[in-house]
Amino acid sequence: MHTPRRTFLTGSVAIASGVALAGCAATPTTQSIQNAGLAAAIEATEAARYSSKIKRSFDLVTERTNLKLAGNVFDSAAYNGQLVGPMLRASYGDSVSVTTTNLLDSDTSVHFHGLALRNDMDGVPGLTQDPIASGALFTQSFKAPHPGTYWYHSHSGLQLDEGLVGPLVIDDPNEKLSYDSEWVLLIDDWTMGFGSSPQENLTWLKENASGGMGGMMGSSRNLGSTSGFGLGASDLAYGAFLINGMTSDEPEVRKAQSGERIRLRIINAAADTAFGVYLQGHDFRVVAADGFPVVPEAGSGLIIGMGERFDLLIDVQDGVFDVLAAPIGKPGTAARATLSTTGLGKVADRVEMPRRIIESSLLTADDSVSLDAEPTKTLDVSLEGGMMRYRWGINGATEMLANPLRVNPNDVIKMRFVNRTMMFHPMHLHGHTFQILASNGNYVRQGARKDTLIVKPHEIAEVLVVADNPGAWALHCHNAYHMETGMVTSMLYNT
Repeated sequence: MHTPRRTFLTGSVAIASGVALAGCAATPTTQSIQNAGLAAAIEATEAARYSSKIKRSFDLVTERTNLKLAGNVFDSAAYNGQLVGPMLRASYGDSVSVTTTNLLDSDTSVHFHGLALRNDMDGVPGLTQDPIASGALFTQSFKAPHPGTYWYHSHSGLQLDEGLVGPLVIDDPNEKLSYDSEWVLLIDDWTMGFGSSPQENLTWLKENASGGMGGMMGSSRNLGSTSGFGLGASDLAYGAFLINGMTSDEPEVRKAQSGERIRLRIINAAADTAFGVYLQGHDFRVVAADGFPVVPEAGSGLIIGMGERFDLLIDVQDGVFDVLAAPIGKPGTAARATLSTTGLGKVADRVEMPRRIIESSLLTADDSVSLDAEPTKTLDVSLEGGMMRYRWGINGATEMLANPLRVNPNDVIKMRFVNRTMMFHPMHLHGHTFQILASNGNYVRQGARKDTLIVKPHEIAEVLVVADNPGAWALHCHNAYHMETGMVTSMLYNT
């Protein structure tokens, strides 16, 4: 998954199984577009977006397949028969078409996480489209609305935790950063083949969650005490933590030259785990958060919640070093990948705590992407629930459309996430980015532009949202188990 700086994907990703289902191209209907006015607004917004005049097509197949991991052979859902779905890569303004063929025996969907694309291509069943039925295929077409590091995943049930995830990169033709190569690192928590399935874990949580920590237990290899950082405990223990679909026993090895400058694109695709990320023997500069540039911030450790992405620049030192992603608030062996300038030599024998740990709240948006607007309205998003009955909700409701947030086109919204629970929640807003304004009354001058933000236990986090992308949009916790049991709502545009 490492790509030379000037390499672009110009062809389409082949369907791994070679299977095409003739006569099954049923197009899901959009559930959210109830009138011609909103449909016209979506079309007008898409038409106004920049077009590069370049078309890129990709094919995905969702299917059950036998996978092998750490000596275990097991059946799981997968994209194109592989543990991490294929890289989808385009450039800003490209016309992108992704055709998904569903060979599962259940419905599925594909959401392009972080892209503020047209609403009817967002991939949320029951809100923007019908699910993709078993035996059907569906094509999602849109202009790539902005460059950055993103990912795609199923938005159906707990399929994300079964392995339906993959990386997505939108290149900037006018990239200002200077670097020699890239390394995409997709971090995941993994349960398939190691005991409990996601559905079994959910059943356990509903029956026993007052004690916390269901699922498989792993051995311990954390970066010191990573149970802090204000996040508290997580819901589930996992049998393995992966980087690019590989365990810490058999890690991916990235060969590099001493002095080479690498852009690390780090994606947290986990269902229930935040990570502390650390690269042995190296400091780094954070240069982007959730796809949008930030004022470069130096650090040696990084906190990344589910759904978040960070881009880092590193200057490679001579030797063999591990990238470690330690689960926060739960046991388990840290995920790792290896960076080497000398072949497969001995990894540096040091696992110390990073000196400066970067979180979203420490970052400043680059001037080019800062939202220069004053709020015209305030919307409160109350995060509710607990482990005792394992029920979660937003603003007193547990259904996506039960108590939606209503906005008008061009509203400038101060959105207040009020966490009334003992757990952290990485909150994700579809179809928009927001700018961090404040945490617990501590205002920042020009916070990072993001689409996913960790809201810590009992924290009040304020963000700024510009309502510039009409439609019906999901807003939810990106802990897959919290969302599945009610921590989800919607933001609906009036017409």
